[in-house]
Amino acid sequence: MNRVLFLSVLLVLAVIAGARAESAGSQAWFSTLSETDRTDIQRNLILTGQYGSLVDGQFGPGTYRAITAYQASKGYPATGILSSEQSGALLQDAGASFQALGIDLIRDEKANIALTVPLKLLSIKSEGREGVSYSTPDHGIVLSTEHLSLASERFSQQFTALTVPTNGTVLTYKAYNDRFFVLSGYAGDRRFYTLFQHTDTESVGYTVSWSETYQREGNLIAVFAASYSSPLSALPPVPPPVQATSSDRTDSVTFGSFLYIPSVPQVLALNGDIGDGAQADFMTALLSHPEVTTVVLNSTGGKVKEALGIARAVQQHHLDTLILKDFGCYSACAYIYFAGVNREDDGNLGVHQIYGDGVDAEGAQSVLSVVLDALDEYGVSEHVISVMLATPPSDIHVFTSEEVASFGIDRGPSITGTGSGAEQDQGIGNGSTGTTTITAADLGL
Repeated sequence: MNRVLFLSVLLVLAVIAGARAESAGSQAWFSTLSETDRTDIQRNLILTGQYGSLVDGQFGPGTYRAITAYQASKGYPATGILSSEQSGALLQDAGASFQALGIDLIRDEKANIALTVPLKLLSIKSEGREGVSYSTPDHGIVLSTEHLSLASERFSQQFTALTVPTNGTVLTYKAYNDRFFVLSGYAGDRRFYTLFQHTDTESVGYTVSWSETYQREGNLIAVFAASYSSPLSALPPVPPPVQATSSDRTDSVTFGSFLYIPSVPQVLALNGDIGDGAQADFMTALLSHPEVTTVVLNSTGGKVKEALGIARAVQQHHLDTLILKDFGCYSACAYIYFAGVNREDDGNLGVHQIYGDGVDAEGAQSVLSVVLDALDEYGVSEHVISVMLATPPSDIHVFTSEEVASFGIDRGPSITGTGSGAEQDQGIGNGSTGTTTITAADLGL
């Protein structure tokens, strides 16, 4: 073999081997993350334009390419492993994209589907007989929902009918099973993506189409909607909106049980139970308002798994937690409190043994193990854990001010800015400036 050719082959093989080694290292790192962290990374990479597959929390070539592409775009070494600094930058960039597009979860009663729609971009809305259409003013992007009443055997017929070639339509991808089908391709000079899901009585779905001008936005919308869409029949009933005890706040924005007040932009308040979907509501609020640094807590508790997911996000995003005077944070809410980088209990923090949330005697031990691991990671003292384990589910132990001090329940400088001296100079939250006092009145509560 020609010596130059031989050396070139060796060089190519070395590059391939190096790339495989880096991919394996990326996969090993990715597998150590929680499911929430894995799906958060994929979701954020969709919003920054690097990831083009469904959010499933599974590592594959697409995830590796997306991570390294994002790193390269920011001038970081393309290792496939995100540092804390890089994860923070990714979250900030994703939040900016989320906010610019105005992405919101829409419960489309016409088409019996819930899906994410970028309402700032697709600002034109029109209703049809079987669904709703959202589009840009120039119709460069159009998202149309639809539902059909049909039996199971007709779901496959719907798929077959849509795959029949028509003038100007070219399919580049199709996939089918008894739960959903996907089609994508070209219709003339426009790209399209279609997804339908099958329930017991109907087929619900949507089609996104876009012109070449909107190539990036069209891909993003199609993938994001595919990852976050569901038939309405598969969702829990809509809980009643959280009501503030004061009626003088008209500028509040609610995300489930979470409350955001634009005049206090660094604060997000949990004011209500932690129910199904609370973690998703929390992440939506953070993506919509990346300026938040402090989570104020006022909750009797709720779903353990949802609370643990929120707590993980609080830790990951380096947020502070605060219980205001006369506010209460009980049961599962306490997990969120303890996840704060800085935390301050000026109200009532209560704990007891795990119960409910579908936790039976057989599953209680595994759930308890997860809770204890989380509390240990958050630096919670053994005294607090002992009190929690000793308090029966029918009771609640509210920590006294003496216990708060001796058990190390508070951590870091004063969050409310009501401390003195060096503490007060820290201001509100992690990374904020100045001194501000948060009150219930600020939040309309």
